[in-house]
Amino acid sequence: MNDEALRLLDFEGMKDLFAPYLACGLGRSALARLTPKDSEAEVTEAIEEVREAGAVIDHGLGFPFGGCHDLSSLLDRTHDRGRPLEPDELCAVGETLAGATNLARVIEAHSKSEEELEIPRLLFRCREIPGFTALTDRLGNVIDERGRVRSDASPRLMEIRDGIHSLRSRIEQRVAEILRRKDLRGCFQESLPRFRSGRVVLAVKTDRKGEVRGILHDVSQSGATSFVEPECVVPEGNGLEDLLAQERREITRILWETTVAVLDAEADIRRALGAMARLDLARGAALAARDRGLVLPELSAGGETRFLQARHPVLELLSGRESVVPIDLRLCQDFFLLVITGPNTGGKTVALKTLGLLCLMAQSGLPVPASSAEFRMFREIHPDIGDEQSLEQSLSTFSSHVSRISRFLAEAGEDTLLLLDELGSGTDPAEGAALGQAILDFLHVRRTPAVVTTHLGSLKTYAFTRKGVSNASVEFDPDTLSPTFRLLIGQPGASNALTIAERLGVPDEVIETARNLVRPADQEGTEILAMAQEIRSEAERVLREAETMRRDTRDLRDKAEDVCRRAERRREQVEREAEDEMDATLSRVRTLIAAFAKDMSNAPKPFGPKAKEYIRRAEEEIRATPLMRRREEFALKLHRGDEVFVPRLREKLMVHQVKKKDRKVVLIKGNMRIEVSFADLTFS
Repeated sequence: MNDEALRLLDFEGMKDLFAPYLACGLGRSALARLTPKDSEAEVTEAIEEVREAGAVIDHGLGFPFGGCHDLSSLLDRTHDRGRPLEPDELCAVGETLAGATNLARVIEAHSKSEEELEIPRLLFRCREIPGFTALTDRLGNVIDERGRVRSDASPRLMEIRDGIHSLRSRIEQRVAEILRRKDLRGCFQESLPRFRSGRVVLAVKTDRKGEVRGILHDVSQSGATSFVEPECVVPEGNGLEDLLAQERREITRILWETTVAVLDAEADIRRALGAMARLDLARGAALAARDRGLVLPELSAGGETRFLQARHPVLELLSGRESVVPIDLRLCQDFFLLVITGPNTGGKTVALKTLGLLCLMAQSGLPVPASSAEFRMFREIHPDIGDEQSLEQSLSTFSSHVSRISRFLAEAGEDTLLLLDELGSGTDPAEGAALGQAILDFLHVRRTPAVVTTHLGSLKTYAFTRKGVSNASVEFDPDTLSPTFRLLIGQPGASNALTIAERLGVPDEVIETARNLVRPADQEGTEILAMAQEIRSEAERVLREAETMRRDTRDLRDKAEDVCRRAERRREQVEREAEDEMDATLSRVRTLIAAFAKDMSNAPKPFGPKAKEYIRRAEEEIRATPLMRRREEFALKLHRGDEVFVPRLREKLMVHQVKKKDRKVVLIKGNMRIEVSFADLTFS
């Protein structure tokens, strides 16, 4: 999508609608980078992610983004600056990776705990977050909770820090002894040591500094205090300085090793950051939709664009939702050109900008401020809105408009949307109207979707002589002499000039003269337009009712389908439970029969033969049950090489032979062949 469209339609300003709902910098960065998408698949995916995030929120569940940081710029800088990541930066990496793992785990847990929560796209994003256990463990072993390198990060560092601690203790002990010496009492300005350039010094009164043997490091600004490193701690100070240098080198080595480990996982980290950014953006958009009354747009199968009760998002941010008059906007199969006429009241331009911006939002996968929304994909949206002049080319307002429109016409096609404000203005009305009609003809031939505004009355009749074109106007209240800002599609706008003049106190004779000067043809045209307006208004009413019925029907259908899906899932669950219970019961019965057969195998007549007959009939009854019939049907269709699952063995085995007469299957288990009955096999 071209940058000019994004700028003129205030695409960036619209993002303020969603920014407060984002949880972390990842989502804010994703929102800042967001632009309209070119692919229907990408748009559908983004919209469905928001829909699924809304379902998670509706179930009272959350998205834990705690500890997540946007590491992208940090990773970028690491390649250029020639030094390792700092401890606090490594700490941020560790927190983010741990947060990413937790986020993925929680969302997957949501999916498993809520049977009716179907979130396949969010789960796909979670699977883009790989496990970072080894790396987070390593970071935790190097950086402590305060963001410092741990002493046990390496044996060498532990040894160095033990030495530092020991030396500091000796220095502190010797300094304390000096401060307690009676012969030096009154020499010190303070009873505590200070540090200058990493060395321990004492604040000595300058006039008595000769009494404290040592190295002078600094003098106070007033000159009254000298900072002296006692001679007795100089060797320890030198040793301490050496150990501190060793500590810095060892820390740098550890940081480099850890930084390399992070960079080795950079591809996985960036993939995880991208997934978290998408999840945060989807969550934020879903929250904004719930709080601000936005709806998720639907991609139109018939190539229609329809926004009902639409509100301009930036206008809503500035003035409040209650101050914005909602309007219905659409381009559909019946008309792909919309001509908005009427006086200059500001409502026409707002309608253009609202349509253009909502199309950009929908194509970015965002919910829009409307009661319902349906849209088609546009390769480009070309707006000519406002009175910008080209100072570089010294073009007038009219020339600037024409220059811009000429570029748009060169790209005009069925997959572009043109938004032309005040078409034909800025020049002689007759020539402007002629040029405007010629432009509309050009777009009409190429079936280019377009919405144009004009105050030229001669273009009002254009829609009545062309198929695929419709009029519209911004409603005007003659009582208050102001626009209501409601857009009336199908109704051309009247100028209301004489009505306004009359109500503003222009003398009656002037008004009457003006009415007589209006050409009869114009009066007749006005009457025809009024009749046409009544017809179109009635059609508009019927269409609105039909649209309401369509939405209600669709809602009822969706609810019915949801009930059917839940009933089907419940039926399958009950069926599985019943089959499991029946399977367990039949297994117990067959075990009892087998035991009975064993006990009666050597019984004398007539008990032995009768027992065998009872056992045979019992087996026939078991085989006649629906469950066993399904298993037999399944087993009889098996072929050599098929794999079947044997529940009692808890594994899948390959079929070697099906003994249909014996109702048994020979299976291959390693180097062995085993026989199982049909009843021991699953039928799925």
